[in-house]
Amino acid sequence: MYSYGGNKKANFIGKCPIQVKGKTFAKKDFKSKTISYSVDAYDLKNYLTDGGVIYFVVGISGTNSEKYQIYFNSLLPFDIHRILQKKDGQKTYSIHLEKFPKECNQIEEIFQDFLFHRVHHIGKTFFGNVHLIHSDSGATYTIWSKSLSEILDGTPKYIYKNLPHNLFIPVEKIIPEKINIANAPVDVAIDGKVYFHGAEVSLMKKNILGGIVLNKGLSIKVNKKGDNATIKTTKKCTISQYIKNVEFLIALSEGHTLSVGNFAVGTNPQMKDDVSLLERELKIYKKYRTIV
Repeated sequence: MYSYGGNKKANFIGKCPIQVKGKTFAKKDFKSKTISYSVDAYDLKNYLTDGGVIYFVVGISGTNSEKYQIYFNSLLPFDIHRILQKKDGQKTYSIHLEKFPKECNQIEEIFQDFLFHRVHHIGKTFFGNVHLIHSDSGATYTIWSKSLSEILDGTPKYIYKNLPHNLFIPVEKIIPEKINIANAPVDVAIDGKVYFHGAEVSLMKKNILGGIVLNKGLSIKVNKKGDNATIKTTKKCTISQYIKNVEFLIALSEGHTLSVGNFAVGTNPQMKDDVSLLERELKIYKKYRTIV
């Protein structure tokens, strides 16, 4: 792999070990998005020693040799360790592969990601399944990605445990479904008027806004489809916060667009509380705050 600028020594990034196998395909096999392939246990152990491998299987038509489909799997040491861990002592193991992309940028990302993560896998001791929820107190974990949307793109991500001296050990591989961002630097506005600077924001897969916690007294929960939301209010907050929350709810009942940072949705609130009641309560609380 070389960085942009040509195949010069100065642009060299690293080498990706690869293995290519062939397989005869029947006509129906070409419709499969994923395939399984049997790999010798000794080969897997050798790949593990070598720091991983990008494994290719080329499916070739049994009737037309010019018709083919390429499948791949990036087998980093963590992945190989997990495969061998399933049933120790087998002579062969089944691995799963998916269609190899045709777009250049997607192909580059596969090799770049392999090299990036390979550095953090080689020479590391791997543990069994780690239940992160019951992790030891004070432990921190890292998911590397170029953006938040990339974390929630539906593909598996490695989770690394942070160790002293800037060391990282891969402990799990998951498909993240939700991210909570505390104190997100976003403006929450209705029809362009900002009511809150900053909030706790939840993002779901496909970059759908999952919910917003504006303060202890006001939160918005969005359903999985992202087309409906429930507003939860409580008076268990400061007077100033409650006044701002009521002002926000009144504006929401009359507004057309709610925006949270780069997210914008049309509003069609069906508020159980009568707006006039909120307006009367707003006057009372503002007067009370003035007296206090």
